[in-house]
Amino acid sequence: MPKEEITKTLLTSSLEVAVPLWVESFRNYSWDKLKNVMNESQEVFGECAEAVLYRIEGKSAKAFNALAKAIAALSYVPGGIEIFGMKWHSSNKKNNNS
Repeated sequence: MPKEEITKTLLTSSLEVAVPLWVESFRNYSWDKLKNVMNESQEVFGECAEAVLYRIEGKSAKAFNALAKAIAALSYVPGGIEIFGMKWHSSNKKNNNS
């Protein structure tokens, strides 16, 4: 298996575990709080995005968590988010989106 395929498989497998945990922790967040999560995640991810694909000590975990948090927060947007061949869609009573 090519290295790129291994990296994608590891990334998607890890996201399958991490994103639902973040989704659950965001379940009662307001839209404003979700937007803050997305903005913070974008800032962190922008600083070290390459660390998700290429292991960089001190940055890879930070970048991965920012990505997982952003996906989880975006899953609450109407229609959800599709990324890396996975579809994420969440709803909560506070935001009342389905």
